Amino acid sequence: MTTGTVLQPNDETWLWAHVQTIIPPQPTTPQSINPDRVISRLICPRKLAPNTGYHAFVVPTFESGRLAGLGKREDDIDKVPTAYAAWGSNPPTVPQYSPTEPPNIFPVYYEWYFHTGNNIDFEYLATLLEPRDLDPMVGRKKMDCSNAGFGMLSYTPPFTVYLEGALKATNALPPLTNADNLNSFATTLTGILNDGLSMNGDPVVTPPFYGQKHIEGPSLDATKPTWIHQLNRNPANRAPAGLGVQVLRKYQDHYMQKAWEQLESIVAANKIIETAVSTQAVSQALYEKHFKPLLGKGLSDKKGHDSPDGYIG
Repeated sequence: MTTGTVLQPNDETWLWAHVQTIIPPQPTTPQSINPDRVISRLICPRKLAPNTGYHAFVVPTFESGRLAGLGKREDDIDKVPTAYAAWGSNPPTVPQYSPTEPPNIFPVYYEWYFHTGNNIDFEYLATLLEPRDLDPMVGRKKMDCSNAGFGMLSYTPPFTVYLEGALKATNALPPLTNADNLNSFATTLTGILNDGLSMNGDPVVTPPFYGQKHIEGPSLDATKPTWIHQLNRNPANRAPAGLGVQVLRKYQDHYMQKAWEQLESIVAANKIIETAVSTQAVSQALYEKHFKPLLGKGLSDKKGHDSPDGYIG
């Protein structure tokens, strides 16, 4: 066969294969992965004619695989560069490797016959897609903050914001947020959250201060534009943070187990570091006590002359 008309260019082979491994959520090793969870997809690089029968062949991509499939000796295969393509314009000739097999002879790993339908392929299905105008509220949900409780202000008319998802329509309406209401809401909420952090008097039950452990200051600052302060002051941002907390609570035992596993590796690493530091300290003490005094005595080299650097020549 003539590879130039049958096989795609060898510098495009990476475009036509895809491997997917479905790994379960529990920790696994590569050896414990179920082979049925490893899926390999081969994509046809040519346009197939409708209502036509075809024979499909899976052949090796690299020259070493081609020679191995043809039963060549391992010594000959080892001489082939790793990235040497099995067909087409290969890299410059390597001195220790001279091809002994015609380039159009291939072993076949797998073959099958199939018949195409009436022009129903991916390209045709893609042409059936039609753009549609989405509802402006896609990816958004109204959230009424007029009576939030916890000593927050009440608003009349209602104070409403959009709770937004990761995606929204291109024709989405502008935010409903009233700037004055949002500012007063943020100011009041900042005071309530900071009161809950105060150590003076009896503890105060307040809404959560999300991420408070990750900032240097113990309180919320309404003047700072950083994300952690924006998150806690805006009700539209606090809602997703609350959902995140629910996820942590649901899987807290699993996350704690992972944290302890990480801690074990840290403890082991620290032991190695401590041993190295101790060894260095002992070596330094031995040097100071036994070797350093000798360096100042001007020891002679093998020829009977004093070594200028103090070391024995």
